[in-house]
Amino acid sequence: MRKLLSANFSRLWRSKIFWALEGISAIVGAIVYILAIINTKNIGENWYLVSGNYYFFIELVIVGAIMAVFSAFYIGLEYDNGTIRNKLNVGCTRYSIYLANLVIIVTAGVMFTITHIAASIVVGLPFLGNLIWQALAPVGWRIPTAIVMLLCYAAVFTFIAMQDSNKSRSLIISFVLSLVIILGGLYIYSALQEPEFTSRMVMQEDGSFLRQEGIPNSNYIRGAARMVYTFIEACIPSAQGLSIARSEGEFNPLATICQLCMTIIITVAGVTLFKKKDIK
Repeated sequence: MRKLLSANFSRLWRSKIFWALEGISAIVGAIVYILAIINTKNIGENWYLVSGNYYFFIELVIVGAIMAVFSAFYIGLEYDNGTIRNKLNVGCTRYSIYLANLVIIVTAGVMFTITHIAASIVVGLPFLGNLIWQALAPVGWRIPTAIVMLLCYAAVFTFIAMQDSNKSRSLIISFVLSLVIILGGLYIYSALQEPEFTSRMVMQEDGSFLRQEGIPNSNYIRGAARMVYTFIEACIPSAQGLSIARSEGEFNPLATICQLCMTIIITVAGVTLFKKKDIK
């Protein structure tokens, strides 16, 4: 396993698609912070103090799409070049081949996130100074939950890429699925953030307006539907990424447990199917 990981990491550092996606992550981080700087100058420092954590961690909301592209190319190239067949011929087990690729996909996801944050600091720090650190919400629970989120993403996309030896098809399936996960997570998360009660302005007879509080919000999800939404949100990595990015986000132990369980289940299923796969 150690030699297999060493060979995989050596290939990772020489991978053109990895460095291209690293460059995209850096460019996105720079552009996002250029926009943050412009908005801070136009609106004021208080705006950034409220929004800064989101700009810092926004990569976690979109990293699934980047990991989908990388996994399809990285693993698909192993099939195209006959690398997996060669690994089997020299005595590597299918179990170790699968897990070694999973480790690489997780590592790449972590690297994409770190690169985005590093680019954000390089661009933002000269203009925003200590505001960058002042706007950050407590990161204690955010780091381990981000790693769990990346693990879940990696398990999903490694599963797809390892089962489908057609690189192009794997890329399309993984990328489309990543968009579904991202958009679905944003929708579910936003729906659950709706307040139970809201307020409205009512015009009085004299033409003045009176604010009425405690008005039931028709968009608030109640009862069994809320339990279903809550469970689905806990299973979607992008919803966790959005919670980490938002300053008011809170640690959700259910999400961590669900995504760890999904990672284990998907990986076990992937290894089982890969053991039966005909490697041509």
